[in-house]
Amino acid sequence: MNAAHLHLMTAHLPIVGIPFAAALLIAGLVGRSDTLWRTGCWAVLIAAAFAAVPYFSGPPAYELVKERYDVSSETVETHAIVARGTSLGLVLLGAITLSLLLRDWQGDPPGKSLKLPLLAAAVLAAYALAWTAHLGGLVRHPELSEPPLRVFPTIDV
Repeated sequence: MNAAHLHLMTAHLPIVGIPFAAALLIAGLVGRSDTLWRTGCWAVLIAAAFAAVPYFSGPPAYELVKERYDVSSETVETHAIVARGTSLGLVLLGAITLSLLLRDWQGDPPGKSLKLPLLAAAVLAAYALAWTAHLGGLVRHPELSEPPLRVFPTIDV
């Protein structure tokens, strides 16, 4: 297995994990279930932790791919820029989630005023992950850009 394999296999874990976690958080809020809420928080932490692997395997994967295939360096750079921002967002989301879990564990469960912003951040992270994944797909599948998806912004590098 090389860096490209590792990157592609692990990149999908947070892409699926964060929306799943957000669904659990929603279910916990709507159903007023602390168990579902905590499970959603743990899912956020696990998905955010797994995001480190594709982040660090991205540059070596690019080196392998550019040697063997004709890939657009501009497309890769755009993907990398958005991936960096998304990764930073996941680190922050994970830190906030961990602090809320620790607070809960210490007997001071967070109220709705803290749960709603966490849920909003998880939904935003899910969108950022989808955008990052779309840009990553364009690296080897340029046909995905026609017609352009209107749900993601375009950036020039």
